Amino acid sequence: MKILLNALVLLTAAATALGRDAFVDRDWGVTFPETIASLTFEARQEYDDPKLGYSLRYRDEYFVKVDIYVYDKGYTNIGSGISSTSVRDEFAEVLNVLRIMEKMGKYKGVKEVAKLTKSYGQQKTQYLWARYEYQQNPGEGVSYLGKRTSDIYLTGARGKFLKVRITVTDDGLKKWENISDRFMEGVTRLLEAKEVSSAIAQLEDHFVTGEAVDAAKVIVNFAEQSEDVQISISPKTVPWLKEKWGLEPQEEQSLHSMLLAAYLAGNIKSQLASGKPADDPYAGWVFVCRGYKQFRSKVTFSSSSIDSLERRRIEGTLRQYARDVLKMGEPDSAVNESQPISSETNRASSATNLNR
Repeated sequence: MKILLNALVLLTAAATALGRDAFVDRDWGVTFPETIASLTFEARQEYDDPKLGYSLRYRDEYFVKVDIYVYDKGYTNIGSGISSTSVRDEFAEVLNVLRIMEKMGKYKGVKEVAKLTKSYGQQKTQYLWARYEYQQNPGEGVSYLGKRTSDIYLTGARGKFLKVRITVTDDGLKKWENISDRFMEGVTRLLEAKEVSSAIAQLEDHFVTGEAVDAAKVIVNFAEQSEDVQISISPKTVPWLKEKWGLEPQEEQSLHSMLLAAYLAGNIKSQLASGKPADDPYAGWVFVCRGYKQFRSKVTFSSSSIDSLERRRIEGTLRQYARDVLKMGEPDSAVNESQPISSETNRASSATNLNR
């Protein structure tokens, strides 16, 4: 994503669903879309034992099938990533299942082709990975008897195991490598989007707390780094950054910055919901107006530009104004020359001054 701002220096230190939803895991906080990469959701299975969680199957026309498993086996020490003993032990067990299936006569010719660590997503989430070749013996529901290749991925994510098994036949082998990496990139970004979605929800509910500034950092970092959203910053989209409100410099700077984070939050929320990286100033401004109201309940100040946006919102003309601003295509510019918020500043201004 390209965020057009020299002014985001202000917040640097302070700092898919795509289409229909296939399944929303509210406890884990992840929404799985109907399509990931070129694969389409086919089925979900809930297991009788809650410790085994659930699985989702995706498939495409090249007979590539993907099974996503989310479970914890009752363990409480899974953590995130691949460093825990639980994750490494589970990976060994998962790979051993293929050998067990061979002994049971379900598979034949099971062969390990490769095993290493892979990383996906903008945060470079690590997965334990292995590739196996095998054939499935004739049996009920078996429609393909040729060679299959399976990629198996495992990582810890928010206290659960995330296992992905991507299986392809020889017929789909040519397109497989690209599909495999794209699918894993898509799954990983769903997890990353969860973090920013949680931060947005936290900021939306409580603008004037110390925790809100931590949430703002997550939002700003996402806006700077993510390719899933596109946001342009200019004097037209964030005009309050040029205003002087007669407050102490540190407090005024904090308010400028938190309202900028609010604009990013609303804009990001709208784009993630639509699944399209399309700038949405309207959603950003609505979020800003909500935050502005909360801040003014704690601090005496007034922003003429935000007041104007709120009037347009009440009159029903704010959405059209957003379209007009986008149509103008104003180039980005340095919209504020103040220093970035530090952790000390945010705690002093947001946690202390704003709660006085």
